[in-house]
Amino acid sequence: MKRTGFFVILLLFIPFAAQAEYTFFLKNGSEISAVQTYAEQGDEVTVYFSAGSMIIAKQDILRIEGSEATIAEEAQPDTQATKATKEKKEETAGRAQGTGEMNERKGALNNELESLRTEIRAAEKQEMNMVTTINEKIGADKSYNIIQRRQLEKEIEPLKKELYDVQQKKAELLQRRSALEDQLKLVQ
Repeated sequence: MKRTGFFVILLLFIPFAAQAEYTFFLKNGSEISAVQTYAEQGDEVTVYFSAGSMIIAKQDILRIEGSEATIAEEAQPDTQATKATKEKKEETAGRAQGTGEMNERKGALNNELESLRTEIRAAEKQEMNMVTTINEKIGADKSYNIIQRRQLEKEIEPLKKELYDVQQKKAELLQRRSALEDQLKLVQ
């Protein structure tokens, strides 16, 4: 609860930019907008504004909306795998030189991208439903005795694990979407 109060106070001192790229929706119902970029670092997400930054625990974030909800480039190390992926994208773009091949490749990428967007929406819906279920169970906790609370914790633990798995899947889908969008840019 203290953390939430801190965030609310912090948000009051942050000047909001006219054009925010991202909006963070927290599990407690708060929204953080005017986010220029963000970076994942372990169990935390660093959110950057035009006038500063703040750190949010991943577990407190319900969802992120914006122009492109992916991890900030600074947070991703330039590894061999990243270089190989870039080279593969460039190679793919180089092979699709013919106009017909280019249009065919664009169509295939657009279809795959639309399919990914559908999967992401399904994962987000599943995530929201699970968070709602967990929050409803926790909300009833106020009138429980110690034994009932322990039982509730045992019931919620598998739900939290499942929620974590869904969030991991969604993160992977978002990374795949970003890679496809990059490929589409190279083809165009």
